[in-house]
Amino acid sequence: MYKMYLKDLKPQIKTMIKSSLAGGVYRLNNGDFLKIYSPIFKSLLGDARILEDKVMDAKPIDSVPEIIVPKCAVYDYPNNFVGYVTSPALGVDLNAYDENFSLQRRSDLTAYTSFFTGLIDAVKRANKEQIVFPDLCTCDNIFVKCGRISFIDYDGLQVGRHKVFALSTTLGDEEQYYCPKYFQQGLFTPELDKKSMVLLYFLFVFNIDLNKIGHFDPTGHKITLEDIFEIIGLEDTSFMDKVKRILSSNQDGDYIDEDIVRIDQSYAMKVMPFGPKTYLKKLYKK
Repeated sequence: MYKMYLKDLKPQIKTMIKSSLAGGVYRLNNGDFLKIYSPIFKSLLGDARILEDKVMDAKPIDSVPEIIVPKCAVYDYPNNFVGYVTSPALGVDLNAYDENFSLQRRSDLTAYTSFFTGLIDAVKRANKEQIVFPDLCTCDNIFVKCGRISFIDYDGLQVGRHKVFALSTTLGDEEQYYCPKYFQQGLFTPELDKKSMVLLYFLFVFNIDLNKIGHFDPTGHKITLEDIFEIIGLEDTSFMDKVKRILSSNQDGDYIDEDIVRIDQSYAMKVMPFGPKTYLKKLYKK
């Protein structure tokens, strides 16, 4: 990984794309993106070399080209690591992708299945390379164009021995993941990705947040996983059992690609608007 200095990149900055406590993301004149960490964020980490080592060790991942890796590390003279430059992702992020769906597209279970089998395939290949996606459920880190998927935010990935600093908020309470199933020897296991994929599948396809399980609905009823299966009309016991294992804190999970293909072959899906940007979806046997 080669180095560039911030003073040389500043004239190339076109516009700011994003700003947060962690820092800022800027578009450069050539279309690349520059990510700069804030001093506050680096101080919270305690040791900024953790970030620097991950970026400096980054290299193209031949078996997972969907992951966009840093092109160069960025330093503020003389040797203060401040960020990195990366190529742009194609298309739009998953949130924007979903917002553009027509009512007919929202009922197209086959299209959802095609997207998720592609996504799961990429994650499975990454897991074999000792890469875990603790922010997989962060939809603005997944880009889509013509069915092609890209993952941005390389520093949010757990790559080999390089640790991460946060989980996607969509995963729910972080404390539940610091157990042997999900966390061993200071690193997250691929079981985290299996759960992330189930959460994302139900959220994206059925507009259902599985983190609501165990909460009470307006009538005072405690929501169960069985309630959710009934609401969406799912009767595939094999998939239902697999989801239960994936969501458990002590049973090994599995990838759901074969299951969602089987469901697509067995069911059709109807969708009904249920308020602004809210939809009720239900499966029906073919």
